Amino acid sequence: NRLVKEIRSNLHLKWLRENFPKIAIVYIIRDPVDVVYSRIEQGWDVNLEQIINQKELVSLHLRPFISEIQSASSLVSKHAFMWSIENYVSLKEMKVKDITLVEYEKLGQLKYVRNIFSKLGMEDIPNKSILSISSFTRGRGALKNNKEKFRQEYESEITRISSLFNIEALMKKFISND
Repeated sequence: NRLVKEIRSNLHLKWLRENFPKIAIVYIIRDPVDVVYSRIEQGWDVNLEQIINQKELVSLHLRPFISEIQSASSLVSKHAFMWSIENYVSLKEMKVKDITLVEYEKLGQLKYVRNIFSKLGMEDIPNKSILSISSFTRGRGALKNNKEKFRQEYESEITRISSLFNIEALMKKFISND
């Protein structure tokens, strides 16, 4: 068994599935506000022009959103669009049998994680330390205060953008209620 963590391959999942049909894909989705905050804190660049210049991607998935994407001017809105695009395209292209969708914020719950391992055909969690959410995600001291301020200031904008893509509805087809 191999585990490959790839956080920038969302737009390549269909290709991965087609070229490596036997691998298990665990797709972890994280709260968009936390993702945008993290990417900005870590100095990630975002180039929406690169995305909208891909004619096939726009034709297949992004045409209804193109004017909104082009109007993004702030770093926060650009990152929110990038999160939305990455997750929208992935969830639209994948079938339920293709991926195991995992909600990042639930990874600290033993029952939830055991269910994931069961779906993957694994008997139990090999290392309970995976139940610990990273300190960057939890936040500490000033970082936590900054994150809370960021959430207060930008959550409505990020939520508005992600709701354009209806990500939560797309997620529902992958989430079982067991």
